[in-house]
Amino acid sequence: MDATQTKTVEQQSFLLEEKQRFSKSLLWQLQRQFFEQQGIQAWRQGTVPHYITSNPHIANAYAQVVLGFLGVVQKQAILGNKRSLK
Repeated sequence: MDATQTKTVEQQSFLLEEKQRFSKSLLWQLQRQFFEQQGIQAWRQGTVPHYITSNPHIANAYAQVVLGFLGVVQKQAILGNKRSLK
């Protein structure tokens, strides 16, 4: 294929399931099977990209979310607000 030609790759998508709790879904089962088969090797071999969820920057961001939530809970308790946080 030369530079003037382009190859079009069609993206196909399909619905695996509809209106299913994730914990009861086929995707959940497949993921569980994968990790049962691969074990820790999935991380050691780099199959599972884990740095994005285990680095100091993201840990700080998660901590800020939790602290913000706790601040709201504390403020509601002080003000006597009985409303749910939902």
